[in-house]
Amino acid sequence: MSLGDIRLYECPLSYFDEETLGIIGLVFRLEGSGQSYHGGGLSDEPCWLVEAVEIFEQERSAREGKGNGCENDWIGRQ
Repeated sequence: MSLGDIRLYECPLSYFDEETLGIIGLVFRLEGSGQSYHGGGLSDEPCWLVEAVEIFEQERSAREGKGNGCENDWIGRQ
């Protein structure tokens, strides 16, 4: 597995700190529930969360060979 130009020979989980793991978990829970974090629209969400969800959607779409990741995702529904 590689991460950009870094070749990983072990699980990349060790590269994430506790805060990053918490954000990843939050993004997965939001994606699974289809709900927003603050219950309002996209403009109510903190920028760091919107960016994290965008990164998640882009990575998932790249792995699935789809567009930009905003067709049927959490951000697209807001």
